[in-house]
Amino acid sequence: VAKAREGSWLTLGEASRLSGDRVDVFFRDEKMDSLIALGAARNAYTAVAREGKTPESNLASGDTIVVHFRDRKIHRALVMGRANGEYRFAVNVGDTAAAKLELVRYEAPRIEFRVPEDLIVLEPKASLRYKDMALTAKEVQFDSRRQTLVARGDPELVDKGDRVVGDVMSY
Repeated sequence: VAKAREGSWLTLGEASRLSGDRVDVFFRDEKMDSLIALGAARNAYTAVAREGKTPESNLASGDTIVVHFRDRKIHRALVMGRANGEYRFAVNVGDTAAAKLELVRYEAPRIEFRVPEDLIVLEPKASLRYKDMALTAKEVQFDSRRQTLVARGDPELVDKGDRVVGDVMSY
């Protein structure tokens, strides 16, 4: 199990916990360069909560997770092999109904987290569910900062039984 400590890899108040059957740590010039979790790999991330809101969180798992660092912070993470996850949006504190509903479940053969960009990329065969919506496409990019989603490569959206197809979709 590898765990970030205050201010070392993350912003103060953030938490990220990586686990797997085996976790290897790699160094370059006496600084941590990357981590690789092999076998039942899992990463649980919780953001800093904004005032009056619950913290956003993301739980990702797969066969392998590779985490790269830049300037002592997590720069990029790759989840490979049966990659899937759950992203929970921030909601008003105490709003238990919203906390249950504001959840996106996703999966793809490969998932990349581009941390500085707040971007999650699912490829080459992405699938996600949010409330009554299901989306499939060759690639899906979710920008958690802007709360936007772009699906490319034969996207198909099914919402309450209505089906929409196209070349590119954004939400």
